Amino acid sequence: MQPEPRRRVRPDRVSRLLDAFRARFGPAHELFACHAAFPAALTPELAYQLWAAFRTDVRGQPLGVPWIAVADLLLSSLCAEIGEELYEMAPDVRAALRRRLTEDPRLGPQRVQELSGFLIDAAAAALHAEDAYDRTLAQTQRLTALAYGAPERTAALLAGMLAELGADDLASWIRMASLIGGLAEPLAQFPMLLQFAQAMAAWGRGEPRPLAAFVAAHGPATEVAGVRLEVPVPVEAIAARVDRGPETVVAGAPEPAPVEPPRALRVLVAGTGSFPSLPLHDVTTWAAKALGEALADAGHVLLTGGYPGVDEVTARAFAAQCERLGRPVEGRLEQVVRRGMRPVFRGGRTIEVAASPPEGWADEVLRRCDALVIVGGAELVAELATAALERGKPVIPLPWTGGASQRIAEAIRELPPDLDAPVATQARALRLLEGGPRFQSDTRALVDRVMAVLALHNPAARRDYSRFALGMANLVGILGVQVFASLPIESSRADASLPSLSYMTELLTAAGVDTVPALASAAPASAFQQALQEELQRIEATLPAMAPWLVEDWLTLRGAEGWVARERALAVLTPLLARHAQPLARAVIGRVFDVGAGFTASVAELDPAYLAWIQETRHVLGSDEHQRWVQDIATRWAEAYLVERSPTEGDRIVHGIVRALQAAELAPRLDLVLPLLDSEHPAARVAGYLVCRTFHLPVSAEALDVCLQMERRELEQRGAASALRQLLACYETLPGLDDGAPSRRAAAGLARTAQMLDAQERADPDGRYRQRIRALLQGRFKAARTLLDRLDSSARRYEEIRRTLRSGAVRTDLLDELVSEFHKTLQGAGLTPEELSARFDAGGGGDRIVAIAGVLVTPDPACFELVRRGIDSSRSAFEQYWAIIAAGRMVKKLDRRSLKALRAALEHQISGAPGTRLKTNDVARRGAAQNLFQVVRDMLGEAPRKTPVPPSESPSFRALLDMVSIPAGRFWMGSDAGEPGAFDDQYPRREVVIAAFEMARVPVTQRQYREVTGKNPSTIEGDELPVINVSWEDAIRFCNVLSERDGLTPAYRLDGGEVQWDRGADGYRLPTEVEWEYAARGHDGRIYPWGNALPYDQLCWDGHDDELGRGKRAGPSAVGMYPSGASPFGLLDMAGNVQEWCWDRYGPYPKTTEPDVDPTGPAEGETRVLRGGSWRSVRRAHVRAADRARHEPSWRDSRVGFRCARGPIE
Repeated sequence: MQPEPRRRVRPDRVSRLLDAFRARFGPAHELFACHAAFPAALTPELAYQLWAAFRTDVRGQPLGVPWIAVADLLLSSLCAEIGEELYEMAPDVRAALRRRLTEDPRLGPQRVQELSGFLIDAAAAALHAEDAYDRTLAQTQRLTALAYGAPERTAALLAGMLAELGADDLASWIRMASLIGGLAEPLAQFPMLLQFAQAMAAWGRGEPRPLAAFVAAHGPATEVAGVRLEVPVPVEAIAARVDRGPETVVAGAPEPAPVEPPRALRVLVAGTGSFPSLPLHDVTTWAAKALGEALADAGHVLLTGGYPGVDEVTARAFAAQCERLGRPVEGRLEQVVRRGMRPVFRGGRTIEVAASPPEGWADEVLRRCDALVIVGGAELVAELATAALERGKPVIPLPWTGGASQRIAEAIRELPPDLDAPVATQARALRLLEGGPRFQSDTRALVDRVMAVLALHNPAARRDYSRFALGMANLVGILGVQVFASLPIESSRADASLPSLSYMTELLTAAGVDTVPALASAAPASAFQQALQEELQRIEATLPAMAPWLVEDWLTLRGAEGWVARERALAVLTPLLARHAQPLARAVIGRVFDVGAGFTASVAELDPAYLAWIQETRHVLGSDEHQRWVQDIATRWAEAYLVERSPTEGDRIVHGIVRALQAAELAPRLDLVLPLLDSEHPAARVAGYLVCRTFHLPVSAEALDVCLQMERRELEQRGAASALRQLLACYETLPGLDDGAPSRRAAAGLARTAQMLDAQERADPDGRYRQRIRALLQGRFKAARTLLDRLDSSARRYEEIRRTLRSGAVRTDLLDELVSEFHKTLQGAGLTPEELSARFDAGGGGDRIVAIAGVLVTPDPACFELVRRGIDSSRSAFEQYWAIIAAGRMVKKLDRRSLKALRAALEHQISGAPGTRLKTNDVARRGAAQNLFQVVRDMLGEAPRKTPVPPSESPSFRALLDMVSIPAGRFWMGSDAGEPGAFDDQYPRREVVIAAFEMARVPVTQRQYREVTGKNPSTIEGDELPVINVSWEDAIRFCNVLSERDGLTPAYRLDGGEVQWDRGADGYRLPTEVEWEYAARGHDGRIYPWGNALPYDQLCWDGHDDELGRGKRAGPSAVGMYPSGASPFGLLDMAGNVQEWCWDRYGPYPKTTEPDVDPTGPAEGETRVLRGGSWRSVRRAHVRAADRARHEPSWRDSRVGFRCARGPIE
């Protein structure tokens, strides 16, 4: 859910805060704070981007802001941390800083517009992030930027979003009100928008009066920025709710009916409060958030006190998780507050109790709850826990959050054993709650153990718990007697037959018995074995439900150094752990190999019990599952390695991880390791590097290069290279990197990394990383590095000649000699097509010519796309010429599709069209292109072309249709996967080469259709309206009749029910789907015919719903009424008005990496393609240039028309 706005700050306090900030850090820091006040929230990465992007004023004069201003601002009193690496300023502070920015003569409104554009670009990448929280934050940032740059458009967009919400979307109303409230300043001219949203948000919180007041003042509907907003709640329902009063419960009222099955508990969470000067500790925040999510997952009801701090964080997390699970928060969240107060988080149900006496509040909440969870806390929380213990309520403290929670845990340990006490108040439960997180990711495993204790309030789980404890007590007793009896008399000790008296007391209390039956020490071995098997079966029958308790007992027995049966107990329990390794994975990894002070020591020591457990697991899990499981363990250990500052201790941890991997006896599969190497988490990458090193896996140079890029990105963003050391060890030891392309790729990546380390010395203060990289470049990768240096030097020399010498014979001769040198250098180097393409894409002219020279040496057809792009390039006639020569070297190896693409590229260059580089006086290069063009045509079996058909000059043609010449070209057709508004049938995006043709500027009108056919099938009539209610077959017949009228050869032959297209005919026809999209969007990949601006007044459409439309339309508009919606070639009505028939049958786009030349659609299919959206379209997605529709050829509708095409016209 969207965070609630922070409390407002008094104006005098705002001034004091800003003055104190300026006095402490100086005016340059204040200028940076003014820029940083523009985004809704800040991350360190975004703050650094702001600092880098705005280092000067609008006149280009330096602002003098040091880079340390980023950290100073985020850690100052102006910002508050509201999430992991997420910071926010109070709204009043942001407003004051933005005013200062606007009033500063060096910045002013121009800087506001620059900041708006910057923030839109910064948010664009995260709008499609996998994490929903990242997407929400990016959307908020984008709307903030739009609000300052285009307030009316933003208001219309927000109003459209509100218009789509229903009366039951309570959480969404609250979120939208919070979002719009944060934009109140730039949207001040639209006060009705905020009033409407706040009134509906109050309704969502159970407060009907604001909505009733809004309806009384403005009626049940209003209009904002042209969008009609209707109150989705009937007026009668609002009045009835007002009469009934708010959803507030007075103390002593009857208990509400349960909303969950009987196993659901009413859990009270109490803990530390927070204040502006004393925020929550990270660990406490992590615990509260994880606890709220876990309680929602388990279906429990949450009670809180409604205060800032643990109460608020838990309630927010609980409500957000309920929303993700699709469960209403109402009835699941209750906040008990003193009368006259309101909870900080507005959600769920508010319960008011008397303000005095103080114990009244405690009595009320304890009466309502089934269990109490303590997260930190102070004296008041300790008193509440004491009162709960006196009333026999389960109290579950989290000792690792400190404060009252730790003191309560110590008090519970001192309580005498009580068979009737709740499980949560027994000392045994505290064993499950010990430890503490090192990282936020650890917290959920710890909270899982809290949920395991809570689960025991289910009678079935409680029975399993007692049964499990009895099995463990019996097993310990049997083993103690058996092993003790077998010892020599002189080594026997009476106190060695049990692990510890307190541990046995805990087991007996949990089992609900006073003692366990024991075998006599003289009993035969078979009796001991039979009794042991019975207890193991008893224990296993309770798994995996009792998994956390099994792990705890295994750890307890492992630590019982003085117990004579310790090794025997571990031997019989370890296979049990292994058999349930997968369901136990999170419990074990989170408890055994993770939290606690002894973590590093545990990793380093790796005693036989751990190794035996890992080995046993291999025999139970499948090999793949076992590998994933072991990799999880290695990743957890790697987290400790990353935070360890001592190199010696770090080496010990790495040694321990390697020992564990060796003990696991993996036969690792590389595809299961690659997800670790691709992970964004550095600990996962470290684990992956160690797995690869330990087992000498043949990791490709490409995969290692991706890893190296990730380490460089971390180095750039965080100034640290925590996982780089282990990656360099992979480069030093892994096989398959010594020769050829892998060696060159490794050398190039390592060289770039060394350059970055030189620029950021603080990441490598002692130079160890750079020393290791230099050793690799001068040793294992020396030959590869030498070759790359020579190529780079030659590329720079090429660019220097082009830069210093004017175009002419001297420069051309020098460049030709240089290409010959490239050729010699590359002889025998064996550069792969991938390497050549990467160098060509590097961007410099020198790199491009080196790549083309590489193709001359090895004319591999896989390099065809590189060569084609070189021919099409408008950068340099010299590069173009050598690309033509390279194409000639490989032409005999090309397939038919590539030959067609090559023919189109050469034909375009020979034509001398604008943008081509082969001029008519360039005899040598033009002759080479013409010769190769003829060779390609001969290979394709094409006869010499006829004289191109000129555009018709007949009076009837000009009088009836306004045809526009569309030049030949190439463009990217379709949409990328994940593009907003795109549907699956628009994938994959592909490059298309298209010949020149003509297309009507507007759709066929009713006047034109009637003049040609004598009919008008339209149900909405008007001479200049587009003809509608025409089928695809009607459009085909119209084209043929018009062609005959103008003395042209009809394009279609009608044989019974079949339609054949004569591609050599010069008559009118329907455009192909490719021609239609090319005419609509041109070469630049625009979203709509007019560009990328959202549709508003550029087209005839219905556009109500959540878009920026103008309301319901009654029919199409006259053609050509929206000139602002013209396509790049001047065509009108390509979006909206009427959907237009195309020639093609409907089908999925082909998956190809080669350019498609003049495609005409699938050969078979029952439906034909429609393009362009219509006057009845309501969503932006349906008027995108790439959008597709389909219907049977006989289908007629009031939204369907067509336009004519003709060609190819050259």
